[in-house]
Amino acid sequence: MTVAILPMRSLRDGKRRLQSLYTVEERARLVQELFQRVLAALDRASMIEHVVLVSPDRDFIDWAARPGVVTLLQPQGGLNEGLEFARQVVRQRSPTLPLMVLLPDLPLISAGDINAIVALGGQARVVLAPDRHDTGTNALWIPASTALPFGFGEGSLRRHQHSAEALGLTWQCYRSLGTLLDIDTDEDLQLARQAGESVQILP
Repeated sequence: MTVAILPMRSLRDGKRRLQSLYTVEERARLVQELFQRVLAALDRASMIEHVVLVSPDRDFIDWAARPGVVTLLQPQGGLNEGLEFARQVVRQRSPTLPLMVLLPDLPLISAGDINAIVALGGQARVVLAPDRHDTGTNALWIPASTALPFGFGEGSLRRHQHSAEALGLTWQCYRSLGTLLDIDTDEDLQLARQAGESVQILP
């Protein structure tokens, strides 16, 4: 079993690369819809014990609060600092459970993807789910005792691989349509729409 951590930066200031195409309100709705899709997949995944949401945005925390989700208001810092804060809280409560970081903007993610990532993990193995450009990290699974530094951001895939190797850990990549496609640009949105009629994100 695994604890899943969902990091969220902001409700109304997210997806800035789409700001020339969509209003603040539309982008906020997009953030909410994507989050709900990822959370629904986690709810259906049999390998997930707890779900933790960490964000510096009080509005998002208030909106996202619901039974079964632990919400943490991040005191300071960016994405990686928020993840480290969440890790410390989780370690105090569930020190023997592995961690999965799942970025909350994956419209095609499934419970099967999440279970498969957990199944690939091991005591000395890190699992990475790259983005479609093979440069970023959309999901990261780490063993319970691992102090792998979080290195999300541009070029994070290689950074996480190198960090794992420095700690004497092996790593394995997991690739599926559900984990490869994250939403940052209008091209990403178009690809999500093309992937199936059930994907209806923004007008």
